[in-house]
Amino acid sequence: MRSTTFPRTLALALGAAMLLARPAGADITGGSAKAGCYAVFKGITATTGKTRIDCQDGDATCDSDGAADGTCTFAPQVCLNVPGLTPCTPSDVATITQKNGTLPVPATPSAIQNDCAAAGTLTVALGTKKNGKPKPGKLSYLLLADSSGKPKRDKNKIKLRCLPSSTTLPTTACPYNGDPAAANPNTVVTVSLPTGSDLDNGWTGTSFNFPVIQDLVVTACLSNCDKTTDPTCDISGPGGPGSPNGATFGPPLPLVAGGVPVCVVNNYQTTGLNAFTGTVNLQTGDSTLDIKLFSDVYITDRTFVCPRCETGTCSGGPNKGKPCTVHGKTRVEETFAPNKVFQLSRDCPPTQEEFLARLNIVLAPTTGSVGTPGTGGSKPCRENENKGVLAQDDNCVEAGDRCSANPGNCTGDSCVDHVADPTNPAATICVDVFGGLSQNCCNISTSVPCHPTYPAQGATPAGPGIVRQGRAVATATPTPWGDDQYPKTAEGTVLVSTFCEPPTGTSTVDLTTGLPGPGAVIFNSNATVSFVPPPAP
Repeated sequence: MRSTTFPRTLALALGAAMLLARPAGADITGGSAKAGCYAVFKGITATTGKTRIDCQDGDATCDSDGAADGTCTFAPQVCLNVPGLTPCTPSDVATITQKNGTLPVPATPSAIQNDCAAAGTLTVALGTKKNGKPKPGKLSYLLLADSSGKPKRDKNKIKLRCLPSSTTLPTTACPYNGDPAAANPNTVVTVSLPTGSDLDNGWTGTSFNFPVIQDLVVTACLSNCDKTTDPTCDISGPGGPGSPNGATFGPPLPLVAGGVPVCVVNNYQTTGLNAFTGTVNLQTGDSTLDIKLFSDVYITDRTFVCPRCETGTCSGGPNKGKPCTVHGKTRVEETFAPNKVFQLSRDCPPTQEEFLARLNIVLAPTTGSVGTPGTGGSKPCRENENKGVLAQDDNCVEAGDRCSANPGNCTGDSCVDHVADPTNPAATICVDVFGGLSQNCCNISTSVPCHPTYPAQGATPAGPGIVRQGRAVATATPTPWGDDQYPKTAEGTVLVSTFCEPPTGTSTVDLTTGLPGPGAVIFNSNATVSFVPPPAP
């Protein structure tokens, strides 16, 4: 099996949870037993007592949008004159009054049994503690159903609570997008998908075909656009202590580098509202980003690799035993640990004594296409080669072997499975044993991944260089851009980037990976765009 190597420096995966269908629930009645059948809530289930409903943000069994986005969307259905609830006898409901929310209700007066309106929504936002962490949100909704007969009134009060999720983001980051009264979209929340991502480091092929962090949630703010006339938004990504995205760009990343274990912590080069920036067209899905990182590398233990957050507390590091929240997970194929899937948290950093080097990583993800980074051509990213090994094109080992100019020739460990190609879902692409996607392999040694950057300009045959293609997906669920129905979801957005990686100054890492050298990444994700009112000052 190929050795993994460092540095998997990328933790961003743009995207967000899909909108899910409303789950079934148990009926909830209110008022006295003799009037309890006048109005009944269907589609929700009491969790405490008869009328209190607790829901964790993102739990699709009760949060109908299925997204850990700082709000719980309850979806009850109001039905009138429900039979079978003795000792109540269905009567004619003359009027309905609602407080602290508005749900669809049947037309009144109504004497029809099981007279049901369409399901509606009651949205409860999480609160925010002084330390910036989320706290439960609450809403008491009241519906009065008055009859012309006796008893006169059915009083239905339900208590809704939204509880923080392990991946919930605070809702305090994004200001209004333009006029507050316009309620233009101001927030985009993304989540990385389990398959379809890829990360390649250096030029040797040893550190190719890793997946990016799964289930990583990232929030960003939208501005200078609106919901009906201007779909092109500026993106501002908040980062730093107390921000929705935290003090680091994702959690620490556990990697085994050619037998050498490392833990990588990705720091924003700048913090605040503009830790990363970009643009997105909500109508077409075309996106570009600018992300600048300082990636700190720590030499660790091949079994331990990085501290985990498996039981609600950090397994090691300076915060060992302290509470933690899971911010994503990844599989480390060549760890010695029996459990190769690492639950990761920003709350669980490695020990400072293990620090090795800091790398300057500049990403420019796009839904378009990208080519060979840096100077391009043969042996790219040579700017820092005087600090480490010389830049090369590939490590195809057989005499006369070259990296294939035609994608899709990989075999062996570079093709242990197939999945839908994220840029062309009608086709399939190889999955590497490490979990990422395989693009190009050597012509003869077809289990060895490589970059076809050969040969020097003007030589024959010419290599195509590194080519990565993204995929723009417009926000389309529940409706396309152009109205005020939010949140809207784009599923399967693909952003790609190529970049240059400097050397670490440690030969065991640089020689194995091929640093300095080029990197390439594919992000496969879902994204949800919404209007989230900022909290009152």
